[in-house]
Amino acid sequence: MENNIVKGLIFYLLVLFLNGCSNKIYTEFVNEDKLYEQSLLYTKKGEIVSSLETKSVIVATYLNPLDKSFKLKPKESFLIAVYSQKEFGDDKEGLEKKECLVYLKDGRKPLEIERLKKENHLLKYIPVHNGWFKYYLVTFKAKQEKKITLVCENRRFGKTLLTFSKEE
Repeated sequence: MENNIVKGLIFYLLVLFLNGCSNKIYTEFVNEDKLYEQSLLYTKKGEIVSSLETKSVIVATYLNPLDKSFKLKPKESFLIAVYSQKEFGDDKEGLEKKECLVYLKDGRKPLEIERLKKENHLLKYIPVHNGWFKYYLVTFKAKQEKKITLVCENRRFGKTLLTFSKEE
């Protein structure tokens, strides 16, 4: 009987000890990054594949719901990361290639495409960072709609469609 009481007491103390440490363990190993979590909600990835080979990888983040300064403008803004396989003799990369097009499914063409440097502050909104990607801020004229579909196309290899839900 005494042996069971001692075992129960040791078990109870062990549970208290582990419970007291759990918050510290949680904060050490789990990084709560609210911006990263929000960015993931508004980020889509697409690939352009030809002959079972990935020719381009596109990651786009819809900025309007993430940043108040974009929400207040009458524009749809996207942060687009592009990796395109370099073709022989091709001196241009990413969206600078003449074969690469970005537009909205309803036909709207970009008002502006701005290539961003790797240290640009806007890159905090895109959860994917890689030395191979080229980053762009692409803006379109705003329109009332519930969903918006971004089309990234390579005239030689095909296209990928990325659909985002707009915040009401």
